[in-house]
Formats: sequence, structure tokens, C-alpha cells
Amino acid sequence: MTTYCFSLVRLFTGRACDANDKVADGLENPWLHCELEVHPGPHYQMLHEMDANIGLWARWLDGEAVLIPLPHCGLLTPGPNPYACWLFDGHGGGHSWEKYQ
Repeated sequence: MTTYCFSLVRLFTGRACDANDKVADGLENPWLHCELEVHPGPHYQMLHEMDANIGLWARWLDGEAVLIPLPHCGLLTPGPNPYACWLFDGHGGGHSWEKYQ
């Protein structure tokens, strides 16, 4: 059985924004939760798909989240109707289809 990380952080949007932050300003819920399996190190949540290959991710560790563009993992499930992993390339733990199947 896979155990997922449920680290929470509030996305602070009351600061000067760059273009990527405008996506975060539109979030209905400012609370972020980590989308990876239990792990050491920084936590991540995807906020927005920037294009077919890049997602805008929030990353945090004991403090304020920063927004960074990261390429998708893209690994496909085996079988006739494959699903692509939408977590970022190089993520630790299982793939997105393992969490949401």
C-alpha cells in the first residue's frame, strides 16, 4: 500500500507577483498539499498546466512556497489505453496514475 505525503502550506499571494504568480492569485483555495508519496525534502503541488510539456508547480519546505515551471514526467502506463504521468520529471515515488487509479 502506498502512503502519500499530506504536507500543507498556505500560498501567500500578498506580495509582488511575476507572470507565473498570476495563476496562483486565481486559486480558490490558498492551501496547497503535497502530491508525492511520503518523502524527505521539498513538497510539490501542480497549480497549472502551462503547455503540453510543462506544469507550474509550487515547491515548499518549512516556509513559503515558490512557483517554478517543471517538465512533466510523461511516463506512460502499460497497456492499450495508456495514461501519462503528470507529475514533474524526476519526481520520487509512484506515478500519478498509481495515486488516482
